[in-house]
Amino acid sequence: MRPVVFALLWLPLAAIAQTPPLADFSKARLAQKPLQMPAEARESAPPDEPPLALYKPAGPGPFPAVVLDPTCAGVQDQIGDWARVLLKAGYAVFVLDRFTQRNVRFGENCKPPPPINTSESTLDAYLVLEHLAAQPFIDRERVALVGFSWGAMVGLLAARKDIAEILPRKHRELRYRAIASLYPHCYLPSVRSAAGTVAVEWLGPETDRPLLVLMGEKDEETPPRFCLPRLEALKAKGAPVDWEVYPDTTHGWDIRRANGYAAPTFFGTTHTYLYNESSKRAAQERVLRFLAKEMPPR
Repeated sequence: MRPVVFALLWLPLAAIAQTPPLADFSKARLAQKPLQMPAEARESAPPDEPPLALYKPAGPGPFPAVVLDPTCAGVQDQIGDWARVLLKAGYAVFVLDRFTQRNVRFGENCKPPPPINTSESTLDAYLVLEHLAAQPFIDRERVALVGFSWGAMVGLLAARKDIAEILPRKHRELRYRAIASLYPHCYLPSVRSAAGTVAVEWLGPETDRPLLVLMGEKDEETPPRFCLPRLEALKAKGAPVDWEVYPDTTHGWDIRRANGYAAPTFFGTTHTYLYNESSKRAAQERVLRFLAKEMPPR
């Protein structure tokens, strides 16, 4: 059975909301109003849970930029932490909060049916890229995406040539230079849907962007076992992919506010998120090395 891309929502409540298949990515439209992009960049340190905003280092640039795409729950404390680390390293940072302006409450997008599905979320990510490309202080050829859980699955889709070619956007030549996905779901071999039992994928064979996937060994919500064989196959074909699995690490390891949160999974188990400072720092260092290789700050 050939895998079909469904924009599936991976939920802490162990439910999946299904949206259109690959062919319908070309019809992706935001049901809500388009995001109001920031009029100017801030040169201040972001708070722990920043709103949709663009931050930049001091000076005229042009700077390489990183888009931070959060979980389905929305912006949490790890976003501010990552933003400060990236700013210090010399990157402009765009915080992609797709929920607040659209009056989607915290965690509401983690319930089926999601107000904003993954097709629309991927379009969001590309529209942000177009906004950044228009800024004189941004190097439009050096923009990366770093995603977390939901945002990480958006990153996997954004790394695929087939998705980039059919999303409805003005500047079809624009692509993310590099993508880092933290604790994503890559693939599910068997999901029951209205169309029957199908295999679903986010990480696909058309991946052509430099991609780094970071996973937790004890993640039962988005288990590494569904990512590793596909990453290995891509690597064997020469695709620019790399990955790392952190030992004794759960889903959402870098979110302090989620420490101790327990939820059922799709697999009939209960998964407890545990904040892991060591894995968080290791992941940040790994992402910085990845970005420095693909788009070093000048």
